[in-house]
Amino acid sequence: MNLPPAPFPIVTEAPANPGLRRACRLLAMVHELHKAGYQRLRISAGMSPSGCDWRCDITPADNIRANGWELLEPGAGVATYQTGDEDRFFGWKDARGKTARELGQLFVERHPDIVARALGRDRPYIGWFVEMLGAAEHGELPVFFSGEEPEGAAAQWPPSPLRAQPVAPGKWIAHADLVPDLLPSAAASWEDLEAFCLSFDGDAATGGDIEVGVRTIDQVATGLTVASLDQLRTALYFIQRGARWNSDLPIPPEHFRIAQQIIEEIRARLTGRPRVVIQVGGEGGSVEIVGRKSGKNWQYRLVTNEDLHDESPSSPGWIRTWHGVLQQFDRYPWAELFPLEVHPEFRTKVSVALKTRLPADDRSGWENWKRVLG
Repeated sequence: MNLPPAPFPIVTEAPANPGLRRACRLLAMVHELHKAGYQRLRISAGMSPSGCDWRCDITPADNIRANGWELLEPGAGVATYQTGDEDRFFGWKDARGKTARELGQLFVERHPDIVARALGRDRPYIGWFVEMLGAAEHGELPVFFSGEEPEGAAAQWPPSPLRAQPVAPGKWIAHADLVPDLLPSAAASWEDLEAFCLSFDGDAATGGDIEVGVRTIDQVATGLTVASLDQLRTALYFIQRGARWNSDLPIPPEHFRIAQQIIEEIRARLTGRPRVVIQVGGEGGSVEIVGRKSGKNWQYRLVTNEDLHDESPSSPGWIRTWHGVLQQFDRYPWAELFPLEVHPEFRTKVSVALKTRLPADDRSGWENWKRVLG
């Protein structure tokens, strides 16, 4: 097979120029994140106003204009590096000597909100990015702007971000193809929710048994976080079917509320968004354990609204075990504080923990906990 010559020779050594070497390591970090499934992570790169530094903003595709690189909203949801920072990537003092993969792991841990929004496929952009990365390794860093002005030919800019298209009724969307952009917004009307409800074949999932579909709605309503994705989408399908069968009446508010909750539960699973596991409050503020689920496993983090005790700082990172985060939580007298919320999946665990932390004769305390434990 006669292959055409490659536009660049394969790189076997890192660039000699330190600034170029670090810039390529940053771009390689983004490439590693793309490989991990965060394909909707984008760069906006160019020269600083002084013209002395190459600058690169990293942000989700939903924060990028149609030209493929320009930020919609600078600031929140953007991580910035410029070559003047040398090896202090994103201001991290421990980034020196880290490989692209190690930087990628740190990025996931330290910018969870950005990577959560970047989860999903964007194959046109990935193809452009690989080609750009090859050019960068030969000294041609991407430059879309210089100061405040656009730079370079538009033909060299990245492709426009993939935007969500309305889901056509009856167009099935496989679980593997679900991305956050396909979900209706949290403020969507019932008319906007209907098409997504019909993106899953609930009849096939239930063998066409309407009674099974109705039972699934009830099961999901009382066990939202433990329901499978099949059950969640089956419930949505039969909520829509019920509304259509009774089309002369408005959808019952309770069913509309359940549909909204299902959409948000699916969104949380797709984005890995942390959810409150347990929250308690006191006069000095509130403290909570938040969790994020990956497959069947949970990770936890301690978060304080306003520290109840100055000597008990928030946990600095994610903890892999319930026992471990409970040890952190025990720095506070949480069992004696006012319970605000308990995740349904953790009601049994919290009940067990309370038995060794709340006196049996504390009637008012137990009454307060029963209110949130059910």
